[in-house]
Amino acid sequence: MTTFDGGQAVPRDLLDEFLAAPYGDHGPALQRLLLRLRSLPAEGKHVLVEVVPFRQWRLARLRGRGQPVELLDEVFDTLEDAERHVFRLRCAMLEGADAS
Repeated sequence: MTTFDGGQAVPRDLLDEFLAAPYGDHGPALQRLLLRLRSLPAEGKHVLVEVVPFRQWRLARLRGRGQPVELLDEVFDTLEDAERHVFRLRCAMLEGADAS
């Protein structure tokens, strides 16, 4: 079983699996990775803000509790592309995490 404690590279096969199909059924290892990415600390985590309903999303970053999100420059015309981008950013965040 693969664990994701941070400070380690995300396996390329899991990156490829998600990037090929962000929605739908995922294997057990990718499901564990997604749960780990969702459990990263909220502050600094990248999220999506729907700008135009069902048509446009903007990248944002969560700040501390009670603070508004920080809107970033990247804008996406498909939710799939937006989700792929956030996935890559969160994987990078996990890879850089202190493994303590």
